[in-house]
Amino acid sequence: MWNDIVNFMPKMKQGGVIGGHDYYAGFQSDHDGVVTAVSSYVTENSFLLQVEFPHWWIQL
Repeated sequence: MWNDIVNFMPKMKQGGVIGGHDYYAGFQSDHDGVVTAVSSYVTENSFLLQVEFPHWWIQL
């Protein structure tokens, strides 16, 4: 998931939105990698993460 975000971000334009689904924490451990990757990327790059379970998105 981390690589997907990193590889796609250079293609994004200001005001664009990137997002996905399966943003579950804890109660569906199959998706913990999504939560970890998205949260880490957002934190490292100072983006505002929007979540409406199970969907997530950030706007540039």
